Amino acid sequence: MNIMNTYHVFNVQFSTEIKLSEPQSLGLDALIMKYPHIADDKSALFSVIFVLYPQIAKEAMQMSDDEFLEYAEITFFGSSGQSGQADLTACRNVLGATVESRIVEKCFPDNKYRETFIVALDNGDSLVIGFEKHEQCSMSVYEQATAEILNSLKVC
Repeated sequence: MNIMNTYHVFNVQFSTEIKLSEPQSLGLDALIMKYPHIADDKSALFSVIFVLYPQIAKEAMQMSDDEFLEYAEITFFGSSGQSGQADLTACRNVLGATVESRIVEKCFPDNKYRETFIVALDNGDSLVIGFEKHEQCSMSVYEQATAEILNSLKVC
């Protein structure tokens, strides 16, 4: 039997077989978790970033969810800010809703495969979730981790 590790970030919970680091702050309402759990920025194979977009911020900033996703991609994921320039898109089922994710393959400064999307929460907040597969990580580990996280994700 495989042991699942359960994590809480903002007001969501998820589980995965891989052991992730404790959430580390990337700034206001943004957290990153890395695999392996002892990895630093250079040795991480996989990471997941959560950016909360609270209802109160929505009212103050007056950005749509898509605009906030682009803002989060630039601020927390190192995107160039070229709106709609994702290499691919995919549909994911997250918290009972189908959302479109943006997939980008970066080769500078190192090879990374990144997938980001935003999902609305019942309380009016939204949550950006981004997965990043670093060059040394196999696609099978990436796919397993993302599937486990998204399939177990629930609001707590």
